[in-house]
Amino acid sequence: MDIRKANSDEVQECEAVLRAAFDGFVRRLGRNLREDAYSGLPDEVSEARVLVAIDQSSIRGVAIYSLVDNSWNIEQVAVRPVDQGRGVGSALIERISSDAKAMGIATLTHSVWWDTVTLTSFSDTTIKIWSQRI
Repeated sequence: MDIRKANSDEVQECEAVLRAAFDGFVRRLGRNLREDAYSGLPDEVSEARVLVAIDQSSIRGVAIYSLVDNSWNIEQVAVRPVDQGRGVGSALIERISSDAKAMGIATLTHSVWWDTVTLTSFSDTTIKIWSQRI
């Protein structure tokens, strides 16, 4: 599996992965994904804030992140339902983590609708990972 930045030719396929991954979850909440839910995706791709996991010439997973207060915030990690449980999401998060550390970013966070959780804090020799249930 290859993990790399998404390019502008892949915006539609990235959106399809995001919708496939989250549609069932959102429906279980009694809602539907809005048509414009991913209208910002072209900008996020052009700003190089979207990673894709490619296997057999197909996008299997997508991760979107942003810089917030000198931290990288992982906004979304989505994996096609048929590929879930195969390490695709973990590989995307590992890539974000290693890129952040290489760029001197001190903290990774992940925002959910109701809170932001610190996932990782880097030091010179260790990576500490926290898991918090809310």
